[in-house]
Amino acid sequence: MSIDKPYFPYADAHSDTHPFSHSVSAGNSTLLRQAPITANEYLMSAIDCIDAKLGKGYAKAHPELIGAFMQTSAIDLGTAVIARAIESIDFSGLSSAVETLQDSLRSDHPLQAETFDGIVEQIARVAAVLEDGELSVYTGPREDTK
Repeated sequence: MSIDKPYFPYADAHSDTHPFSHSVSAGNSTLLRQAPITANEYLMSAIDCIDAKLGKGYAKAHPELIGAFMQTSAIDLGTAVIARAIESIDFSGLSSAVETLQDSLRSDHPLQAETFDGIVEQIARVAAVLEDGELSVYTGPREDTK
């Protein structure tokens, strides 16, 4: 197998954007069958890339590099699939869902109410960031919470 022709196990062959589909359309049985194929692709790519960079036979002499390469490849693919899934989420209306949550968590117990209010406040902040698409740098606790 050549590294010039990558294998895309999760891409929908019938997708308009093949081979970079934004969804995983395969069922669990298909994913189970594809897992060893994917692992083999990672193995072959590891050997090809390591030997290309460090000399023929280097990968065979250093199987720990092969394992690290395969693990990195799997993590990278998993991260990309998760990132695409997150990108496809429609966050509009999230703030109103948080307000509904806040209403349902009302409590007469002061400590419980304070805890729930703090949780809902943080969820609301996350919702606002997701809806606005703007990230801010965490600078530590706010003055009013110290």
